[in-house]
Order: sequence, then structure tokens, then C-alpha cells
Amino acid sequence: MKYTGLLILFFLTLTGCQPDRAKVVRLPELTLPAPQKISDLDKNYQRYHKNSTLIQVQGKIVYQSKALGDWAYIEDDTGMALISLVGVSPNLALPSNKVGSIITVEGRISPDDTVINEYLIVPTTYKLG
Repeated sequence: MKYTGLLILFFLTLTGCQPDRAKVVRLPELTLPAPQKISDLDKNYQRYHKNSTLIQVQGKIVYQSKALGDWAYIEDDTGMALISLVGVSPNLALPSNKVGSIITVEGRISPDDTVINEYLIVPTTYKLG
């Protein structure tokens, strides 16, 4: 019995002391030179969607999904827009408790008549701060 305990302890030591081999997932860099105003998106969202134009906005997170980090409302000095990460990637989510933080989001417009301004932003990448 004594040797069995030592043998189990030996195997636990070997298997429990492995280096972390999980891949570090990094977001792509922002590619556009400057953010657009949300009021510009409000006026031209159909054209941006039709042409599949890459857009960039910057604003303060005013509401955020508390459970999964898969959506947030951001606000700049001209308006408010919804960012939705639902279905983008299982590896792309907002960190929790970022309400009040500044975020720059790059992505494409998707029409959505359930949102008051009739579109949402589907990000390809974002940068906090």
C-alpha cells in the first residue's frame, strides 16, 4: 500500500507539472487610419452595407453583455451604435466589466431592424483604450 501511494504521487507529479501549451489568441491590428462618427454611419449605413465597406468607430462602452461579452453599445459625441460579436468567432469576445472604457472597433455594417438605428456593427477586430 505504501508503494502504491508513492507511485500515484509520482505520476501526479509528472502529469501535473506540464507547461501551459494553450495558444495565445491575438486580435488582428486595426487597419483604417481614423474612426468615423456614428452619425455618419446612421446616414450612410445602407451604402456601407451594400459595398461591404470596412468601417471603424471609436467610443465609450455604455452597456455591455454581462454574461458572454458578445455585444455592447458604444457612444461617441454624435450617437450610439450596437456592436455584436454573436456568431463572429468563439474566440472573439469583450472582457467583462468594461463599461466606461474607450473602444475602437473595426468591422462591417449589418442591417438589423430590431435596433433603433436599423444596423449593427459586426467587428473583425477591436482595441480597448
